[in-house]
Amino acid sequence: MIDLSELEHEKALGDALERLKTNPDYILLIETEYLRNFPAQLAMALGADNTQHDEAQTRIKKGIDGVGAFSNFINRVRIDGMSATASIKAVDEGEFADDEENY
Repeated sequence: MIDLSELEHEKALGDALERLKTNPDYILLIETEYLRNFPAQLAMALGADNTQHDEAQTRIKKGIDGVGAFSNFINRVRIDGMSATASIKAVDEGEFADDEENY
């Protein structure tokens, strides 16, 4: 069964992300520094002479993992938002019947 409230929530998250992506502060802090420059800095740090001990390598790798997880979250919000928008439109246009075989 279609959960319209969940679709509306996913659409709202997607819409919020789209508004954020036009915000110059978001572009500078998140897209440019965190998602682009910070991973490059972490990758360079992996090979630095002063970070070759296990603790530093683990910390750097966790940082890279964290950036990847956040990037995946942002992509998932975007994709789910687009999908929810299309699904809500289909419901509004009556493309989903009221029987379970169409869910």
